[in-house]
Amino acid sequence: MLGTWSDSWDCYYANQYLEGAYADNQDWIVQQVERRGQPLRYGDKLYLESKASAGKRLSHDWRPGESSWISYSSGGDYWIIEPAVAANVAPPPPAAGQPLGFMTLNGHSLTAVNGGGVGAQDTPQTVVALRSDARQIGPNETFRWVWLDAAAGQFALQTANGHYVTAVNGGGMGGPNDATSPFHTDATWLRAWETFTLVHVDAQRGTVALRTATGNYVSAVNGGGVGDGARNNVPIHTDAVRVSTWETFVLHTLG
Repeated sequence: MLGTWSDSWDCYYANQYLEGAYADNQDWIVQQVERRGQPLRYGDKLYLESKASAGKRLSHDWRPGESSWISYSSGGDYWIIEPAVAANVAPPPPAAGQPLGFMTLNGHSLTAVNGGGVGAQDTPQTVVALRSDARQIGPNETFRWVWLDAAAGQFALQTANGHYVTAVNGGGMGGPNDATSPFHTDATWLRAWETFTLVHVDAQRGTVALRTATGNYVSAVNGGGVGDGARNNVPIHTDAVRVSTWETFVLHTLG
């Protein structure tokens, strides 16, 4: 029971403190720190203000030589929404055909430019197949999950217009945006270059990485937020050999 009582006796042993005039002691008002007025999502920072004590927010407390605990104070601390997943237990994999989006750790979404269909035929330095600067998941940020070998965690991604995401050369690409760009979205078939393996990074946070056929990992340059291929080469690379923050994504399943 999370509430604002004057001492532990009130909280644990006196039932009347949970009822009647004291009911507000266990009610909290959710206040968004940054995205005010927007729907809640994983990664959002929140204040929890006591309904019984205006201006008092849930906060950390500690004293030298003692342990720490949760209290409430003016100003308070912010808290981050995270998926409720048991420790070291990976969330269930997406269902076949499941529409979903990929969000970077800095809150941007992966976009298939034009909804897919971008490849080597497009003008270099002007059109990239994948971007990472969207702030929400719309039609071009929605991919459909296609299982190739569920037991091995191997899958493909279909774009909004029915094409498939291709890691050129099966991965390992990080150069300029030309015919050898790291990604195309104009494939109409499923072969090795369209095959990715799902890697769970942090089960509690619901984060994943995407491994290509060559064993490299998909990277969002600068951790996301890149959309200009001319200035930043390409927003999404496939030349990482280990998983760090740029290779970590939050998987959002959609209805």
